[in-house]
Amino acid sequence: MKRLLDNKIATLEGKSKQYGEPDFVTRFKREGLWKIEDTRNEINVLLSRQYGNEMIRVFFSINDADDDDDDDDEEEEDKDENNAGKNYGNEDQDPDWDEGLFTECQISIQKSNKGALLVDALVSENSFDVERIFHSMNANLAKDRNADTEWHRDNIYSGPMFDDLDDDVQAGFNKYLKERGINNELATFITKYSEHKEQKI
Repeated sequence: MKRLLDNKIATLEGKSKQYGEPDFVTRFKREGLWKIEDTRNEINVLLSRQYGNEMIRVFFSINDADDDDDDDDEEEEDKDENNAGKNYGNEDQDPDWDEGLFTECQISIQKSNKGALLVDALVSENSFDVERIFHSMNANLAKDRNADTEWHRDNIYSGPMFDDLDDDVQAGFNKYLKERGINNELATFITKYSEHKEQKI
């Protein structure tokens, strides 16, 4: 048993050495805008930054990275057969691009003694797709990510889904996020970092 454990540890250490810090991570750190909190062999990642009097946190997990194409292989095969020969006007689209790949993330924007604005979003290759937004005076929901806080988050009534809001409201909130660095560049980083971390584990 000890030999098996030693071999497993050696394998993990070898993979960690093989997948060193890539250039895009080095550049991201050098910019100094976001702090990365990432523990080796754990699946959760936290990005955080200070913006004026706000503390902003972006949580994501490689377990939350999903691919719709893996849900039902037979259904996907049927779609391919039905769509054979059809032209959807995407001739210039990268053939390696997978539209089904996304990562769930939780964003919190916290102000002292004013609670936090909480955002659930999906991150694709280069964009954030907001699903819902809500406010809470419970600071732990902004700082922690565990079973208890997840249960409380899920049971907070957040009103209508983001897509059901007026277009002007959606545009205004997306601008609000971009002003705080939650933009296409960050979405691209999260996607690449998720793939990099998954290779290491």
